[in-house]
Amino acid sequence: MKKIMASAPRIKTILAALSSLLTLVPPATAAADECAPIRALAERLDAVDKGHVIQKLIFPNGNTSAEEFIIIGTKQYWRREKGPWSVGPREPFPMSKISNCKYSGEEPAGTTLAYVYEYDRRFPYGMARVRIWIAKDTGLPIKSRFKEMKPTAASFERSFTFSFADDIRQPI
Repeated sequence: MKKIMASAPRIKTILAALSSLLTLVPPATAAADECAPIRALAERLDAVDKGHVIQKLIFPNGNTSAEEFIIIGTKQYWRREKGPWSVGPREPFPMSKISNCKYSGEEPAGTTLAYVYEYDRRFPYGMARVRIWIAKDTGLPIKSRFKEMKPTAASFERSFTFSFADDIRQPI
């Protein structure tokens, strides 16, 4: 139980980061809120029954660290690197503090054609520029990358890869 409680703030941070990774639609008209498709993603992700996310942290010295998340129904599982799994209740994806949203076009992401968006997201430590690829066929994120706008010696980039398959299973 202590392990779950100790990891809760980190999980909330990750979920907050992921909340900005939304199910997106093609670009809206110029008169519409350019961030509306991104804000809508939180609701879509909350409706997903199964998801698998790998977060990779990339430090200025070239070192990396990875965290893995599995969401199934009302539970979420997480671990750092290949460490032991922790489990807790699934938390909703909170709304993000986002601005300067821009539709950047379509690109392949692996074998899938994706809509690409960029936006700024405020974190407790500062601002990050986010680039996200959203599958045209499912409207769910495939990958994203967060880069701090004013990097420091303690800064790091984050990259996320996502999958939403029926065969995702509980790890423990």
